[in-house]
Amino acid sequence: MRRFLLLLFLFFLVYRLVKNLLINRRDRRSLVPGDSSQIGSKEMVKDPQCNTYIPKDEAISRRIRGQSYYFCSKECAQRFKERKSAS
Repeated sequence: MRRFLLLLFLFFLVYRLVKNLLINRRDRRSLVPGDSSQIGSKEMVKDPQCNTYIPKDEAISRRIRGQSYYFCSKECAQRFKERKSAS
């Protein structure tokens, strides 16, 4: 039983070490100038329907009356379009 617990503890330590090394490697890579994968470098856009901010590359884009809008969901896009059509 002692041997099993010791092996389990060693496995846990190795797991944490590898995990930390991978996280540190990703963080160092994100500090490279001009690297488009930087953490927090995503352009944020505001959903005009519900006023939430979302990353532009994850947003649903719609062109309404010649203007581009970005939405967090299809439902918000539909409600906004209906509201614009009514006005």
